[in-house]
Amino acid sequence: MLFKRGKLADGKDVREGDLRVSEGKILETGSDLSPRAGERVYDLEGCYLLPGIIDSHTHFSLEARGAVSDDDPRAGGMSALFGGVTTVIDYADFLPDRPLPESIAARQKVFSTCPVDYHFHLVLNNNFQRDRLAELEQLAALGITSLKLFTTYPEVGYMLAEDLWPDILNTCKEIGLLVTVHAEDNALVEERTENYRKAGLLGFDYHPRHRPAASEVEAVKWLVGMVEETGCPLYIVHMSTAGAAEVLARARARGLPLLGETAPHYLLLEEKLFEHPGAARYIMTPPLRRGSDQERLWQGLARGEIDVVATDHCAFTAERKMEAENVLEVLPGIPGVETLLPLIYTYGVGRKRFSLPRLIQVLSENPARIFGLYPRKGSLEEGSDADLVVYDPGPRWYLQDEDLHSRAGYSPFSGLELKGRVRLTMLRGEIKVEEGEFVGRDSGGRLITGRRIQD
Repeated sequence: MLFKRGKLADGKDVREGDLRVSEGKILETGSDLSPRAGERVYDLEGCYLLPGIIDSHTHFSLEARGAVSDDDPRAGGMSALFGGVTTVIDYADFLPDRPLPESIAARQKVFSTCPVDYHFHLVLNNNFQRDRLAELEQLAALGITSLKLFTTYPEVGYMLAEDLWPDILNTCKEIGLLVTVHAEDNALVEERTENYRKAGLLGFDYHPRHRPAASEVEAVKWLVGMVEETGCPLYIVHMSTAGAAEVLARARARGLPLLGETAPHYLLLEEKLFEHPGAARYIMTPPLRRGSDQERLWQGLARGEIDVVATDHCAFTAERKMEAENVLEVLPGIPGVETLLPLIYTYGVGRKRFSLPRLIQVLSENPARIFGLYPRKGSLEEGSDADLVVYDPGPRWYLQDEDLHSRAGYSPFSGLELKGRVRLTMLRGEIKVEEGEFVGRDSGGRLITGRRIQD
């Protein structure tokens, strides 16, 4: 297939040109490529051709709190394709009673019907013991490049004991694993939650007070200390606060190996939504914050202080979320994978907060590089997978719940004006979505292995 007369946009620049796909790979790019016999030609006039978007933080079929998220890998992957996302990085839980490779194999089995490519972070929960540290080396043979650790959530078994952290980080530095972290100070969260519980203040509008901005800031400060002590690179997921962004920026300026991620909801939605009817639909952790936090996060993205925008997609139907009678009972999580590209294009590039190449960096190239998938993913280089998105920047439209394909049945961004639409999504040379219609196979995603930091 030959893409003609388009604007090819990657993390370096935007340039006029053509691009040819053959046998699932990008074969060549050029300024005036001629069609071959029988080759389909796609006219890109007025559109951008982008590398496939990588959502490096999704939760398909997440099992937690006695519930399973509504988007399984097939449904979540279908929603992703309509938004130009061709690769997701989801989570595999550590299985304490099995050899480590079985944790990955079990999760891969769940993803057998996924229509997009995928990679995994391995979650170390509170069942992980020091005597299993040596097994982490086995992840290299599996092509898994990162772990996920939590500084909170003891009630669901995620929080690790503090005395394990130095040993885990020292081991990961030695073998080249990246450690990603959900950062909230648990002692502060528990103190606030208990005080509000005793006072009977459990309304949805109290969510940001149960889990205050200070809890994220203090956790990130502690993690900076861990990096100073061990030298192990850390990646802070779904950053929500100006204070944490500032701590991260200062640590990076001192040369510490810290990376940061934020999410569209922290860039675009404010905590005042918790005061409105239907507030349960907006409950996720950490909570939404204030407008001043949003602006600092946008600045961090523009300055290169924050590296990635990912969605933390964890879809529950509005009905399931609104069954909760108080904030402590809500299933936390929102849908987002399908709206990642149009939201960040509209409110990042469209509002002149940063350039289109910077958008490609934070949505595609950086996650590919950070998690060892580049240049197979996140690139328009010859030889890269032909994961491609045709994005038409012209249309202006208002997002409605019925526009989307998640089983959640709603979007927290419904009503926002968007600029541009995905016209075509291609995965490894196969057109999956074209002009708003699914035209590909509804499975076919593959586990994409990565290279460790030291490789």
